[in-house]
Amino acid sequence: MKFAIRGGGKEGQQGGHRSSRRHASSTTSSTSRPFKTYDEFASYMQSRKCVKCSNGLIGSEKDIQNLFQGWLTGQSGITSLVTCAKCKTPTCMGCGTKSTSKPGTQKNINGTQIAWCCSRGRLFLLWAFLCGFDMQYCAMKQREANTTRIRHRDLSGGVGYGGDIGRFLNKDFDLLSMGGWRASHQQTQDNFNQMVYLILQELLPSPERSSSFDSTPPEAVISMLLHSKILNNVAELLRNDSLDDATKRKDLYHATLGFLRIIGMHPLTAAKAVFNERERLPEDINLATLSFRGLPRAQKTNDTASSLADCLRNLNIQSNMMLKGAKNNRDEFQTHEGQNLLWLCRQISDLSQYLLANTAGGTGATVRSSANEVEDHGVMEARDDQIFSVFYYSKNALAIQQPPRGRMKRLITEITNLKTSLPSGIFVKHASSRLDVMKIVIVGPEGTPYENGLYEFDLFCPADYPQSPPKVLFRGTEGGCLAINPNLHADGKVCISLLNTYPGEPWRPGESTILQVLISIQAMIFCEQPYYNEPSMSMRQITASTETLNRQIKTYTVNYAILKWSEHPPDFWKDIVQLHFSKNGNKILRRSQAWAQEGPPKLRHEGHFHDPMRVLRAPPTTLSIDTLLPRLQRALQSYGATYVPSQNMGLQNVTQYQSGPVNGRRGYGGSS
Repeated sequence: MKFAIRGGGKEGQQGGHRSSRRHASSTTSSTSRPFKTYDEFASYMQSRKCVKCSNGLIGSEKDIQNLFQGWLTGQSGITSLVTCAKCKTPTCMGCGTKSTSKPGTQKNINGTQIAWCCSRGRLFLLWAFLCGFDMQYCAMKQREANTTRIRHRDLSGGVGYGGDIGRFLNKDFDLLSMGGWRASHQQTQDNFNQMVYLILQELLPSPERSSSFDSTPPEAVISMLLHSKILNNVAELLRNDSLDDATKRKDLYHATLGFLRIIGMHPLTAAKAVFNERERLPEDINLATLSFRGLPRAQKTNDTASSLADCLRNLNIQSNMMLKGAKNNRDEFQTHEGQNLLWLCRQISDLSQYLLANTAGGTGATVRSSANEVEDHGVMEARDDQIFSVFYYSKNALAIQQPPRGRMKRLITEITNLKTSLPSGIFVKHASSRLDVMKIVIVGPEGTPYENGLYEFDLFCPADYPQSPPKVLFRGTEGGCLAINPNLHADGKVCISLLNTYPGEPWRPGESTILQVLISIQAMIFCEQPYYNEPSMSMRQITASTETLNRQIKTYTVNYAILKWSEHPPDFWKDIVQLHFSKNGNKILRRSQAWAQEGPPKLRHEGHFHDPMRVLRAPPTTLSIDTLLPRLQRALQSYGATYVPSQNMGLQNVTQYQSGPVNGRRGYGGSS
């Protein structure tokens, strides 16, 4: 049997429209045009009547919810035929005929049967599945939000997909083949999503199939996708920062990648659904609400979401890094888990290459920008001899001869994760043949007394990593003369709980990551009020002490974390120094001028920091910020800065600010 083009009735018939088509003429020709938008099709669905008694079939979200729930629980077959609630007569939602025989098309998807009578019936199933998915997705997001507000708990690495499918699990859940309703919430949700993606692959148009619906599908298909939450869910999965987590959920990812391949290869859906940015709808607005209630005028937004191609590109970077690392360390990936990981990486890499090579949307722009994207994330290789000559833990690293199996695989995973997840302001260089050897520069965050300073760390993963945390040394102490934070001691010790050097959440071998360590340092140590990082301090302490310490740290930031780096950049970091000061020179001068106008601390901060914070040697001479401004201006001009600080700073500040013991205590602050 042949079907009409663009989801019409049987061959020789044309599609109907809500305003011109009635159930009595459902099998006759109509002059209405094919559906271009989801709302046109939704209106048509709401006009469908029982072929026998003329009772309405679907008139509200509740009707779709009940239909979808019946499919999920196995109470009704997944077909384009809807049974009238009044007379129990089945009617095709596409062509409006009463079917007494098997539908025209049947598919078996992992043991689940789906069928449709005509191409419009196929479009109906696509619309209904997207509506049903959206209802579940939004309900799950609401439960997650409520749980977060109640528990205030942090999520682990990877995409946590919490929640369950609630009322859908009150009976045998044959559709999901999940092995019982006692499965974990995430596993249950993953099984649900996996099955939806597999079914959608059969319902969506594909150029690899020959039907008229596949070759010339109605434009309503792309309209439905863009107004559904399904693309949001794909983006969330592609943004997963943990390939290990994705491997544990490989069946879901295999189905997701298959769905992405289908929409990425068809001319109707590729550009708008995959390669272009998408309109971001409010959380509680989805295809189901839009189909029956429309979009409230007040809730229209101009927000856009990143394209799925961008999300896939980042995951592809991780996958290619993993495949490259595995090629040089084959023994590390011989386990079942390792083979599954490589299988998934190949799936991701193959899909990326396929989409870029075989679709109109894949122009190659994504590939051309990928190199710069990696560099922007601040993860680079360095020659072993370059890094070992300036690495504090060189002897420790060279002493490792036969690391335990699995260590290298974990390190490859860590570097791969850093490639796409490292936030701006953190730069990592690792030894080309020793991924356990890293040097890091963190840029002081805006709005803190460390702003735009450069702070250097050495990071080494010991032989038993990840069973024990990495070792991290802060190098910005001027040889033990300065300490700039209660958590950065003058001997270079870094105190955070993830390193097991500070009370709190400890390092967890199967969960904690180097990325978490670096983000903790950036966000928790280089903060707006470092005074309160000291365990003995609390909000009860007077504000004057906080301001005194902040001014002191600002002085050290300009002296040692900005001026020294700009005048005498270390050879190892010259590229990063050039990048940083070329981009931020004018901003640094403006901020330094504002700090200078605050004046030096009226009293040098009397360190309430505990004993390990005391400096080891006599502090160096430190000049006031206003004294340094002309020199700083000259230094940053060599990087392209054009801003000229005001020269009317006042003579009272043009003095040396000598950091030294005060009342038996030492001053604190500084950086490399």
